[in-house]
Amino acid sequence: MGMKSRVHQTRRAFFCAAALLAILGASLTSPQQALAQLGGLVVTITSPTSGATVAGTITVNASVSPLGVLVGGVQFKLDGANLGTEDTAAPYSVSWNTTTAGNGSHTLTAVARDALGVLYGSNPVTVTVSNAPPPDTTPPTVSITAPGNGATVSGTTTVSASASDNVGVAGVQFLVDGSNLGSEDTASPYSVSWNTSTASNGSHSLTAVARDAAGNRTTSAVVTVTVSNAPPPDTTPPTVSITAPASGATVSGTTTVSASASDNVGVAGVQFLVDGSNLGSEDTSSPYSVSWNTTAVANGSHSLTAVARDAAGNRTTSSAVGVTVSNTSPPSTTRFEETAATLAPAGTWSQTTSASTGVTLSGGQAVYAGAAGATATFTFSGTGVSWIGFQCEQCGTASVHLDGSVVATVDTYAPSRPAASGAMYSTTGLASGSHTLAIEATGTSNVSSTGAFIIVDAFDVEGATSGGGGSTTRLEETDPSVSYAGTWYPGVSWIGFKGPWAGIAQVYLDGTLKGTVDTYAPTEQAQAVVYTASGLAAGSHALMIKVTNTWNPSGKSSWIVVDAFDVTTGGSSPPPPDTTPPTVSITSPASGSTVSGTMTVSASASDNVGVAGVQFLVDGSALGSEDVASPYSVSWNTTTASNASHTLTAVARDDAGNRTTSAPVTVTVANGTGPAPTRSEESAATLAPAASWSGVTSASTGVTLSGDFAVIAPDAGATATFSFSGTGVSWIGFKCERCGIATVHLDGAVVATVDTYAPTRPASSSAMFSSTGLAAGSHTLVIEVTGTSNAASAGSFIVVDAFDVM
Repeated sequence: MGMKSRVHQTRRAFFCAAALLAILGASLTSPQQALAQLGGLVVTITSPTSGATVAGTITVNASVSPLGVLVGGVQFKLDGANLGTEDTAAPYSVSWNTTTAGNGSHTLTAVARDALGVLYGSNPVTVTVSNAPPPDTTPPTVSITAPGNGATVSGTTTVSASASDNVGVAGVQFLVDGSNLGSEDTASPYSVSWNTSTASNGSHSLTAVARDAAGNRTTSAVVTVTVSNAPPPDTTPPTVSITAPASGATVSGTTTVSASASDNVGVAGVQFLVDGSNLGSEDTSSPYSVSWNTTAVANGSHSLTAVARDAAGNRTTSSAVGVTVSNTSPPSTTRFEETAATLAPAGTWSQTTSASTGVTLSGGQAVYAGAAGATATFTFSGTGVSWIGFQCEQCGTASVHLDGSVVATVDTYAPSRPAASGAMYSTTGLASGSHTLAIEATGTSNVSSTGAFIIVDAFDVEGATSGGGGSTTRLEETDPSVSYAGTWYPGVSWIGFKGPWAGIAQVYLDGTLKGTVDTYAPTEQAQAVVYTASGLAAGSHALMIKVTNTWNPSGKSSWIVVDAFDVTTGGSSPPPPDTTPPTVSITSPASGSTVSGTMTVSASASDNVGVAGVQFLVDGSALGSEDVASPYSVSWNTTTASNASHTLTAVARDDAGNRTTSAPVTVTVANGTGPAPTRSEESAATLAPAASWSGVTSASTGVTLSGDFAVIAPDAGATATFSFSGTGVSWIGFKCERCGIATVHLDGAVVATVDTYAPTRPASSSAMFSSTGLAAGSHTLVIEVTGTSNAASAGSFIVVDAFDVM
């Protein structure tokens, strides 16, 4: 009932009052006099005040002054329409969500009702509604319009795209194979110029990422094109010069001819020549050299040249080097086996045989080393010497020292092995007397080689004044004539192999099980020290390696390789053995918790000497590989286990072989077919301090990122805070060679420490930390950068890519 009803009711009240007073012998002259005498209501809106600006949800209040009558209720009105229901009890108010009204001017009134149903209206109050618009969460749409999918392109071409957005497109970034192509185009029509000669010939992927002002991004469908550019011809010839022997030198016997060569693109090979005829075959890898048996030519003057060739067929012939060949009757040659050399450090050299190498060796055996600085020193009396060895696909580069001076660098790489060993280096014409030849492993190799091994099989001495044939006596380490400097303790190391197909073995020492050794590794490691026992009592011992026919879940088979054993002996008393086992406990997840998806299992471990590693287990089976660096953790994809109760344990190991198994932690795996997690990008987190965080892309990291974008920070104290509502959450990021350690806080409590170091980067980002089984409602996850890292890491960066909420 509106104001017109109030007038009618007022007139009715006036006439009723007048009639009553007439009966009583009185009279009234106006309705106001009737209300004053019979009673009425005065209603006033007290807040908001007229002229106020309002937003959000506010309270509208009114006061009612009764004049001798009872108040039945107050009905608030907005622009004449009821606002809420009638309030029948003082104080009179109503809650108004101003977002239900448009921004602008609006009128508030209040109508009071008395016990008789008479209505009384307030004066109007005018207010202005001013609410901010809702956030823009609608991403743009984008598609590449040129070139077409499957097109062949060359030279410089234009890549174009169309993009639209409900608010407006802020810019479009074009990409080739995931890397930015030019800068972002911020104005329509969107395009970029692409010089296809900067890409290799072949298939390439074009995409475009549209961005709006709110940070919403959309990546277009991939357009695949084929680049076909003719390469510019290489017309620049190599440069080449002979470096040994020197011009004018007199040579005899077998000598090494060396050359240096370079090219603007690359040297394909160097062919040496004597008097214009090929000397040996072309050397296709640096350093370039060939062995020349000068007895194959007549004594006298000869001309040496070298022809360098590049892949385009350009050739250059070096300046000629004139030498004089002067060979007398061939001196007698005496063969000395590798046992005649002093090997240092002794532990870096290992023995091999003709059977294991596939090469016929002098005396049936040889020694080899790959560590930089390992030397084989041979002292002899004669006028010439040859180092006998062989080239192979795992062989490296050696430095040759003669009487204390470096005389040659020899590359012993070859794509295949010879049938028999031969001369790696030879020199003649030495002064009669004692000389020293040292073969030093450099630890480096030709880029084509898969190793850096140097093989020493024997030595041939010309004009030897002492017997050969390997007559040198080998003294064992227990021989009384052998003395040791410093303190030596008896011990033994099992030398074997680690790789993707290597399995798990049990190690027994003197009949006692000392441990279980997992020889799995993601890449092959030859001559690896698999197990070491030290501090043994002097005397006889027995080491047994037992194949278990089991392997790491990441492995492919159960092979166990026994290559050799390194035994250390000595005379001093050994230190007391370490018999104190480590301590270890699982810190996350908590016992009794419910888990799902991919989560992190963490443990703390300590030892009186040092923890060598922690192996996590699920129901007694290894979970991932042993973690050898603190903090100790492993990622567990619970979907690989059945929905049921499972037991987690951790086994800590020290270098002495002492092991401790943690108390078991029982968890319930509950992976369902419920709704998929909701993905929130890194922009949903609050980054503090903002200056510590930087943006990276899939192209710049080499990792496929969620939304093609992530943030990184290396500084201690930098945090990414994500507030969410749900029963579980995962932090999405990736591990890398420059990544560090993060502390994870959930609802204000530290719940995990996550080491994000890895020697290589993954193909795509994934869960770094997960927690499930949370109470339904609002939670806060904080990823805090500690500024610290694994000792193997080159940095302390933490990557935040996205968050998954369950």
